[in-house]
Formats: sequence, C-alpha cells, structure tokens
Amino acid sequence: MDTSSLQLSVAAGIIILFPFLLHRFQRRRAPFPPGPPGIPFIGNLFQLPLEQPWIKYASWAKQYGDIVHLTAFGQHIILLNSESAVLDLLERRSAIYSDRPQLCMSGELVGWSESVPMISYGDRHREYRKLLNEALAPRKLEELHAMEEEKAFEYLQLLTKDSMSFPAHARRLVAAIIFDISHGYTVAERDDPRMELAERANNEFALSAVPGAYLCDTLPILKYTPEWTGIQFKKDAKQFKKTLDTLRNEPYDKVKAEVTTIQPWTHADGTAKPSFSQRLIERNPRPKPEEELTQKWAALAIYGAGADTTTSALEWFFLAMYLYPKVQEQAYSELMKVVGPTRLPRFSDRGNLPYISAMIKEIHRWNPVVPLALPHRLTQDDHYCGYHIPAGSIIWANSWSLLHDPTVYPAPFEFSPERFLSDNEKLNPDPRRYAFGYGRRSCPGQVLAEDILFIAIAITLCVFRIEPADASKTDVEFTSTVLQVRFRVALPVSTNRIPYSHPKELEYNLIPRSEEAFSLLQ
Repeated sequence: MDTSSLQLSVAAGIIILFPFLLHRFQRRRAPFPPGPPGIPFIGNLFQLPLEQPWIKYASWAKQYGDIVHLTAFGQHIILLNSESAVLDLLERRSAIYSDRPQLCMSGELVGWSESVPMISYGDRHREYRKLLNEALAPRKLEELHAMEEEKAFEYLQLLTKDSMSFPAHARRLVAAIIFDISHGYTVAERDDPRMELAERANNEFALSAVPGAYLCDTLPILKYTPEWTGIQFKKDAKQFKKTLDTLRNEPYDKVKAEVTTIQPWTHADGTAKPSFSQRLIERNPRPKPEEELTQKWAALAIYGAGADTTTSALEWFFLAMYLYPKVQEQAYSELMKVVGPTRLPRFSDRGNLPYISAMIKEIHRWNPVVPLALPHRLTQDDHYCGYHIPAGSIIWANSWSLLHDPTVYPAPFEFSPERFLSDNEKLNPDPRRYAFGYGRRSCPGQVLAEDILFIAIAITLCVFRIEPADASKTDVEFTSTVLQVRFRVALPVSTNRIPYSHPKELEYNLIPRSEEAFSLLQ
C-alpha cells in the first residue's frame, strides 16, 4: 500500500470512529446528577431514611432537581421525582431500564430473586408475564365477576357482625378472591392458616427489601458470615426463606394432588377446583423441575400482584370517607340514582357510576399504596439531560412525588374525585399510570385490583354510612409534605419499615343507610 492510500485509510478510519469516540468522551465527561454530599467511601448510606423515604426523596428533589444521585459503598442510586424523567427512562428506554437489582437479603438469602416482581429481566421474566397476562386478561377476569360479587357479599356480612375488625375483613375479602383464582382455595371466615402465611411472607419481603435495612445489601461479602455468630440478618433470612418456600410450594402441591389428568401413581383424587394452578398442571402434567418452579412462582404472583396493595387501598378508602363525608354522600347519591335502594351494585352497573370510578382513581393518587415503585436496574451506561447514569445504577421512581405535584394535580393533599371528571386532560391525568409500576415491570394484576376495589367500595357505600366513632376527634391538618390527621390513634400513615402505605387503625361506626338497605344483607 502506497503512502497516499495509507493516509486515506487512516483519514477514513478517523472520520468513521470520530462520532463514536466523541460520544464516549462526552459520556465520560458528563457529571452525575446532583445530590446530597456523602461521606467518603460510605456515601449517603446513613442519609437513607427507613420511614416514609418518599417524603425525604421529594424534599431532595426540591433542592437538587428531579433527578437525584446518591451512593452507598460505591453503589449508584438514582431517584426520579418527575413524570418526564420517570416516563423517559423507565418506559421509553425500558430496554435498558427493566432489570431488577438483586439484593443480597431479600433476593439471594431469602429467595425472592426468582419471583415475578424481582427476577432479572430476560426470558424467564417474559415467560412469567405471558402466563400472567393470559390469566389476568380483562376478558378472562370478566368470567370471575359473579364470584367476586359473592365474596363481596360475604365481606359485607362480616362487616355487619364486627365493623371494628374492618382491616381483617378487607384482607380476607382480597385473599378470598385471589386464592380462589390462583389455587381454587376457599378462605375460612377467621384465622385462615394460608392467608396468615401469605401475609407473613408479604411483610417479611417488604422488611427485607427496604433500602438500607440490612447492611449485607450494601456489603454483600457479609453474606458469608457464619450463622453461629448470631448475626441478626442471618436469623431473619433463615426464617423468611422458610415462610416463602412454604407459601410457594404447599398450595401448588395440594392442587397437583387433586388434578385428575396427571399420572395414576400420584394418587390424584380429582377434587381440584378450576384455578390458574389447575390449568397449568393439566396443560403440562409432567413438567421438568424448572418448568414446575416457573408455574409455582407464577401462581404465587397472582396473590402477590394485589393482596397487600389492594387491602391497603381499601383502608385508604375508609379513611377518605371518614374525613370527607361530602364525598361519601355524593357517591351514595350516584349509587341510588343508578342502582336504587332495592338491590346491591353489580359489575354491570360500573359504566354508569363515573363518580365511583373517579373516587377509585383519587384513592390511588391521594395516598398511593406503593409510594416508591419497586427499584429498576440500569443494564448499560446511559446519558440523560446532560447527566451520566452508570450501568448498574439502582433506579427508584418516586410515585408519591409525581402524584402530589401541584402543577399536575392542583391541591394535591385534598381528596377530590371531581378532579377526574374534568375534560382537561393536561391537569389531573389518570393516576393509575403511576400507581401500578412502569414499563415492562408494570403490575400485571392491575385489572384484578381495580375489579376488587370497585365491587367492595360500591357495595359498602350502598348499605353503610361511614362515620367517626367520636366526631370530636377529627381535627385534620394538611402540610406541604404529608397528610397529618390527629385522631385518638396518632397519624394515619404507618411508621414501620414496610414500603407499603397503610393507614393506622381508626375507630369508626358503620351506620346502615336504612332498614331497606340493611335487609339486602339478609
């Protein structure tokens, strides 16, 4: 090759490579997003709040901007506090933002890393979604409306007997519907062992997944600490894993023993009720171990897709009715116009009850049951708004902040269903876009959760008026950061470490609307 040809080749190579090299150089020079200063090596670890972290993250956004950068022992953490940032990254760039961080405690030691919400993004996750989308498709769920109406009627009867145990009745209603769908299981009226097991597993997952709750998540090498040292996270992990394994395996194995299409030597007795698990087993009666594990996790995910969160939403509904009697009366007035006093609401009435639908949207917005969406993980370096976001960063979307942005939702701390009856789509967008997760990790159980909320709320308001047990104890204050309500029982927001937002138990009365309404329960 002569000199001129060599020079031309080098020049062509530089021209071709220049945009790539410039892009890499710019990425390296781009700063991280701003954030609070941390301690060398330790970073911001001791600044991570264990209680109501969404409130602190929203306050950081006011100081540093919508995208906040933290570190903890070298782990990059990105907090997203605006609609544009959340949707740009978690939805429009979902191909690289759909992974999950594999936390040492909840994932590796307890075992949740293989579950539907926490599994790494890939083929296994897509298989889970395929199974769940089939089971929880709107048309499929319409076939279950009669069963849900029946369970809601049972719930109403329990409220009549013991209204002060409302949280327990709400949990039972949700569990009764979901376990019927997932495993064909009938929940007992009280003290159901499977329901108690599921609640314990949910609570233990929530505790083990809180950022900063366990040091082994920040220093994974600690997982090799021997059990004989008595270190607490090892004790917790052993107990939490036992709970999870039992919940995943026992309900499925019971259905498997009842399905008639599997081989005779399994002693199937042919008593399996129709359910998601039953259909999976009949479709694949002799699965490979890995296939069966996928089926077990998928069946468990139906419960996990809505049990604790839907129960929490019902609790927030009761609190809202407690605090906003005018809203309650407006909803009742609509029910009487559409349903009348001689029967209970049904799913067929839903399209004619816009105020009830708006109320459900406002419950999701006013106090979202998952204020921080489950964390995402970035799989490759990214560049956004002039900032460098390194691969491996943990991404937290602050849904609470989005749903309390006064420029989007005026008077965000007021409970006002009317905001969703306006024709102005720029203000008060549908909050369910933010309440059920984002992108390829959004909750597959949204339609089921909405169904349960609708029938439970409509049937309750049709029969009962919700009143404070002591009208003098409802002094309400709203601040710029969080709802504060002074009752006999402190604040409505629980102060434990569980990242679900539950109101504390309150004292109230359920007053039958009329003798005619009460007779509907007979």
